[in-house]
Order: sequence, then structure tokens, then C-alpha cells
Amino acid sequence: MLQDRYLNKLKELPEPIRQFGGLVTITVIVILSFAILNIFWGQGEELVAKMKKEEERIAQDMTGEYPLDRASSDPILWGRLGRVLATVTVIVETQQGQTLLMLSE
Repeated sequence: MLQDRYLNKLKELPEPIRQFGGLVTITVIVILSFAILNIFWGQGEELVAKMKKEEERIAQDMTGEYPLDRASSDPILWGRLGRVLATVTVIVETQQGQTLLMLSE
């Protein structure tokens, strides 16, 4: 009886309001589902570290370059530098392209 009264009130609402209520309900269900899944299979710190390492590897493979704070012993045969033994190295962008300036003792 009480249930019938509430169902009748819902049926009397205009169609756009009922559709919006359905959209809000589905959105809440999806968000709660992902929140529950994240509790069980959420990102652990080990997974985040692996993902960052993989992103760095992919970026390195795409450019063939290494960060300036990391030495590389891998020779790169297509125009980039392998290992540079200098006190200061700077790559300068000029109109003709990139130029390497090195200061060594």
C-alpha cells in the first residue's frame, strides 16, 4: 500500500524529470561500482612505481634521449650521443639544428 502510493507519485512526475532521475541513479551506481572495485584492486605503490618506470622507458624509446641527470652507456647509432665524459655539457638549439657544447678539464 505504501509502496503503491510512492510508485504513483513517481509515475505522475513529468517525463524529463524521471529521465534525469534515472540518469543520476545510473551515474551514482557507476561511481559506487568503481569505488568498490578500487577498494579491492586499487593502485598499490608498487604498481604506481612500475607504471612510472614503464612510462620513462617508453618516452626514452620514442626519443632515443636520456635525461641529463642520468649517464648512458648505450650507444645510439642514429645521431644522438652515447656517453659524454665532460664536466659540463649543454645542447643548444640553433637555426641549423642542435649543437653540443662541452667543457672538459
